[in-house]
Parts: sequence; structure tokens; C-alpha cells
Amino acid sequence: LLPVLREVIEKGKSIVNWEYESYTTKDTEHLHSFLANYFPVVAGEKIIGIDAAVVDLTFKKQAENELKATEFRYRL
Repeated sequence: LLPVLREVIEKGKSIVNWEYESYTTKDTEHLHSFLANYFPVVAGEKIIGIDAAVVDLTFKKQAENELKATEFRYRL
């Protein structure tokens, strides 16, 4: 995650629709899937921070995998 955030801060580059997996502070035993967007926050001509929109896709991914498994079972 840090290399991505550095790119936003140092180059002023937006990162859009980046999917990654990570543990959370509340759940250190299971990987979670995330979809993230990071944008530089600019004041004048200086980058002063990062704006972010992050969505936890874990339950959606689990449901998709369960659906695929069910479809596979019924095809046989």
C-alpha cells in the first residue's frame, strides 16, 4: 500500500479501481478484498494530502465464489 500512496503524493498520480487484499485491524485472521481509489489533494500547486475511497469487497467475492461452486456442482 505504501508504494501506491507514495506515487500519489510524489507524482500527483491518481490510482483508480485498484483491487488488493489485506488483513484489517479488526480481523487479522482473514484476508479482505478491497477496491480503492486514491487522489492527490492539491492546494495551489502543492500536493498536501491524499483523498481516498475504499470499498470492502470481501463478502461480494465470497458470494461470487460460492455461486461459481454451486454452478459447477449442478453442471456435473
